[in-house]
Amino acid sequence: MTNTNEGNLFVNQTDVFMDASTYAGQLFPKLGSKQKKRSTEAILWFGDYSQPTILICPSFYMLNAFREHGFNTFKAASTNSRSSVIPPAMHGMDISYYFPSTSPITFQNPRFSAAFSQSFLSFVISLDPHNKINPREDITPSWPMYPIADIGMVFNKTAVGNRNDVHPVQVDDGVLQRCSFRESLGALTGQ
Repeated sequence: MTNTNEGNLFVNQTDVFMDASTYAGQLFPKLGSKQKKRSTEAILWFGDYSQPTILICPSFYMLNAFREHGFNTFKAASTNSRSSVIPPAMHGMDISYYFPSTSPITFQNPRFSAAFSQSFLSFVISLDPHNKINPREDITPSWPMYPIADIGMVFNKTAVGNRNDVHPVQVDDGVLQRCSFRESLGALTGQ
């Protein structure tokens, strides 16, 4: 599970004087010049310095690791470069939907809350979000296990009218390629 603007809290968004090449070199000092160049290209493609490095790509690494050990895996939210959970979709803003008593929910919509929380709770209970706890409340459509079709689920609301926007989405192939490249550097990056 990743949020669209998850990485904004980890890098000062108003005072960044570092170009992508310098950032890649300082974040991963063991990279050679060719690897640093490709890392820079990946950072520029994502349009974000920290999010792909510490949030998006590691979520795919975990999915792959669990799948390779026989577990069901499903990808939720931010499966293309700009999907999101309810704006502003910052790091941790999804927690109130898992645990409503911890903080206020930003999108007061019972059907959305049920879809979001029950998808994850169903997975925890049965390793399958399709085994719905309360099917009448849960509006989440079916989606295949990752990576069978490289499909993820977006949990969002419409920009106009505050309606539920819960739908499957194709994982961007560019994201998968760049994360695969980053994973190939694991011995040098610690990821």
